[in-house]
Amino acid sequence: MRIDRTFRRTRLKNQQYLFSPAQLEYFRWPANMSGVSDYSRYFEQLLPADAFESKKPLENLFLEQKRRGKSTVTLELMGYGKVLMELEKCGILDGGVAVALSNPWEFKKTGSNAEPYIPNPLPQEEKQGGTPLDIIAGDVLSNRMWRALAQWLEKNQSEGFDFVLFAPGAGANTFCKQERYVWFVLQQVYRLLSSNGGMLYADVPSFLRKEVVEKFCGFLEESDIPCKLVSRKSPLSGHLMRLTRVEDSPPGLPLPKEESGFV
Repeated sequence: MRIDRTFRRTRLKNQQYLFSPAQLEYFRWPANMSGVSDYSRYFEQLLPADAFESKKPLENLFLEQKRRGKSTVTLELMGYGKVLMELEKCGILDGGVAVALSNPWEFKKTGSNAEPYIPNPLPQEEKQGGTPLDIIAGDVLSNRMWRALAQWLEKNQSEGFDFVLFAPGAGANTFCKQERYVWFVLQQVYRLLSSNGGMLYADVPSFLRKEVVEKFCGFLEESDIPCKLVSRKSPLSGHLMRLTRVEDSPPGLPLPKEESGFV
């Protein structure tokens, strides 16, 4: 552990001579333990303007969703569920599940790893009431993970996720700079979004070419899937994207196969 901390400090110290302050901020993004304030700051450019009533626009986004009488079932991809626990404490989360390669809460409690692809409750002391809050350890590139998430939705009688937060930070290296892995994850997420305005807030890895990402977003718009894209200059992140599934959207995420960059 000491070696890991020393390595990280040295790496950050060296990077200050290689990257701008804005780029350095990305490396300090504590993605897997991010809370409401972290996600609010990270996705600030994508959050609707009317959500900026306080310093936590993500919280206001959920409040507005509740005011409209809509549910707030949420998936945090490649995170440990801290944001879900914070939203639940505010009384504005109807249910949530986090997905990560490991379950640190279970390891802290028992000293052993959690069984993969099985939902485990997030720490009980962090919960209020009977809101389902879970974490699933496993690989987002495995079909087993997506079956587990579909089963979680069914068990909790939810039509789909109302919000999906996906900002993996350095975890984007999991995709090994393979575009097809990113398309796979986006397709799986889309299938689990609520057709009643379910939204994905996603960090698009920088190894996806700008022209490919822009064409993809334009194609979604033509396919009745509202999409907003903003550029982000970072060594790991090229764009931030908000994708919305509405009633007129197709059941599956379309990819224009005639474009060489999409398959």
